[in-house]
Amino acid sequence: DILSHGARIFSPDVQATPKLFARSRQVAHINYFVSHSWSAPRIDKYGGLLYRFNLVPALVAMHIAALAAAIGFVAGVLPPMATLAAADMPGVRLPFGAYAQLAGTVAFVVVLLGWGWVVRGDCFLDKMCIDQQDSDAKARGIDQIGRFLRNSEELLILWSPDYFLRLWCCFEVAVYLHFLRLGDMEPGALERQLVAQPLRKMVIVPLPLVRVGLLLTLLSFGPLTFRLFTLACDVEVYGFWYTAIHSASVLLSCVPMSLFFREFAAQRRELDRQLRSFTFSEARSYSEEDRSMLREIISETYRSGAGGAGVAFSPDDDGIARFERQLRSHMPAVVNSLLGRPSVLPPKLLALFSSALWLYNLDDIAARASLPAAVFDGAHGRALYLAAYTVALFTFSFGVVPLMGTTSISLAVRLQRVPCGGELGVYALMFLSPAAVFIGGFSLCQGLCKTLPSALSIPANLIVLGVALALNSIRSSPCRRWSTKRKV
Repeated sequence: DILSHGARIFSPDVQATPKLFARSRQVAHINYFVSHSWSAPRIDKYGGLLYRFNLVPALVAMHIAALAAAIGFVAGVLPPMATLAAADMPGVRLPFGAYAQLAGTVAFVVVLLGWGWVVRGDCFLDKMCIDQQDSDAKARGIDQIGRFLRNSEELLILWSPDYFLRLWCCFEVAVYLHFLRLGDMEPGALERQLVAQPLRKMVIVPLPLVRVGLLLTLLSFGPLTFRLFTLACDVEVYGFWYTAIHSASVLLSCVPMSLFFREFAAQRRELDRQLRSFTFSEARSYSEEDRSMLREIISETYRSGAGGAGVAFSPDDDGIARFERQLRSHMPAVVNSLLGRPSVLPPKLLALFSSALWLYNLDDIAARASLPAAVFDGAHGRALYLAAYTVALFTFSFGVVPLMGTTSISLAVRLQRVPCGGELGVYALMFLSPAAVFIGGFSLCQGLCKTLPSALSIPANLIVLGVALALNSIRSSPCRRWSTKRKV
């Protein structure tokens, strides 16, 4: 229900009526407790839910459909769209089709938008699951929030920049951590545990990053549209200008992404400030009635609970004081552990960016695989050539391209404090640095494939892939005490 009609349930136009409450039902177990700020845009929440539930199945469907289309083209089931010349194979005309890109893109869009109708779980959403019309029923529902959280498999946080300014949001997160008994640990010990064993029962989806995902999704249609246009116009796919325009479009996409990440890093700094200066009295609430009810619940929950070994509580402290101090001392470590470094693109979005480029390369591989064995001096020579060529393009797509993206984003975050007069230099660095990685990585992968025998180029490219993955892994490794030890 929460994904239907573009997550319409999150629209301000959908009022909390008895008819809406009647759509809820009693369950013994809740799969997802959805926590969010009602002031965040509905489209961002819809994108966040698609990111959480549908993106991985959509990527899997994309690769399966693209591989099936490539195999169908090689087997002769799908006819060529054009016959084109390859610059690295003089005198050879390649039968070419963009079926892998076409099938993969269609499968991705269908599953991304439709998977929620296939796989469902029981979700808790306050507008639907608490009677908003009956004051007594609403008070009873709020009083049972702790039980709802205790019986939830996952706390799903749709984070927006104002999330931790909302009293309701802070209350839900703090109570959930209270039930996980993370408040009993010293802050330093908590950070070390979160590095060694990240939380599995709490997921934070940063809604601002969804915009990057939407941008990457739109960019993934670019190569397909461009390729279909050139095929329809009988333009040589391997011509200089085609390659130059396509490469420039990939590189230029790093600039808007990097500019966004500069803004996102500033939001992360503000988030850290919000957590460390949190007070119950200054947190926003929908109404004073809600604030009074929450005051009673928090006082009762935290007055009887442990305050945490790392938080100095006196016996005279009331529940509100414990709630405030525990949130200020423990929440920054939890949030930073779940969100990671602001200079690292989440793995799902990196996979999306790499997969879009891989589909582009898969059609190239299928075109060469459809050539007769005589072109490669026999079936054994063709098998070795295709293996080496595939490994080279795979290394470029899933090793070099993610490294290009993280380099651009890392520079954007590190240079975010540059004064306005230095913006031109920042833009130049955000373009030239990933360009160097892109061109250098592509030249290296293709050079190894062309200059070395196939039996040697395969392990050489695999080594390059391992190095690129290792560099990306180092960049995305958990960062302890991010907010206090590093300036972001």
